[in-house]
Order: sequence, then structure tokens, then C-alpha cells
Amino acid sequence: MSAAPDSPWRQRVADVVAKKARLGVDSWGSRDTGVRHIMTPIEETFAREYPGFDPFPFGQASWLMTLVRSIVLAEPMLDDFERAFAGITDPATVAAHGVAFLHGMAGAGVATSAKHFPGLGRVRGNTDFTASVVDSSTTASAADLQTYQAAIDARYLWHEFGDVHLLLP
Repeated sequence: MSAAPDSPWRQRVADVVAKKARLGVDSWGSRDTGVRHIMTPIEETFAREYPGFDPFPFGQASWLMTLVRSIVLAEPMLDDFERAFAGITDPATVAAHGVAFLHGMAGAGVATSAKHFPGLGRVRGNTDFTASVVDSSTTASAADLQTYQAAIDARYLWHEFGDVHLLLP
């Protein structure tokens, strides 16, 4: 995925992306130089204590890299990404971030849609399992509709009005 460096999305996650690079947690697109001090003793210990351990398909070093960089160091970063977006409630800001994300995905050749129409979270009953769910609080002038209007204006597909799914050209 690629988003413009000056996009609201990239600006908001810049610190988290820098941390991600520092820790080398994107094992397919980064280096482990920032965590060699962690990896080297683990690799040496495994080589010494488990000399015959050769996990399929890429061996011991790759297996350890996956565990340390892609799990131990990467999974806690979910909280970092969450904090980067915490407290955003202004519809215009939500729209700018959403459309920036959609542009980035489209730029990478990934077909994407904006979904879960506003109001879905306010209803009682899961529309995947419950029939006749009615949203009696969202109106045509609801502020959170602006976020979806921005996606529509940017020509992205969107769907899911409760149990009615739409696909726009």
C-alpha cells in the first residue's frame, strides 16, 4: 500500500511507521539492524542448544525472525495504530483519513470499498443474523454521513445498509 506522504493518513501514522521500521517488524520489507542486539543472542542460543532444529521451509533463522519480529515485536503495535486514531470524531477528519486510506489501497492495485454505513452501530441486533433491523436514529442530515459522501465523491464503492447491500459503479 502506498499513500501520499502528505496525506492525512500518513501524517497520523508517521511515528508508528517509524517505530515499525526501527523494530524491523515488516519482515518482508525491512531490515533487522535495529533489533540485531535481540536477534543475535537468540539465534546463537538456538544454534547451540538445538543444532539439528531446521523448521520447514526456510530454516531456523527465518523461523526465529517470524516469532520475534512478526509476532513478539509486531503485535503490540496494534495498540500504537489504535492510539494514532483515538478520539477522532469530526466527520471531515474521519472522511479525509478514510479517503486517504482508500487512495493508498487503490494505488497498490487493491480493490477496496467503504462499508458499514453510519447507523449500523446504533441498531440492536446483528444484521448478519437478525432480520428486520431498523435504524430509527440516523437521518439524511446526520453528520456521520459526510464520511461516506466523501468516499462516494472519490468514486469508491460502498455497501451495507443493515441487511441491504449496494454496489455503486
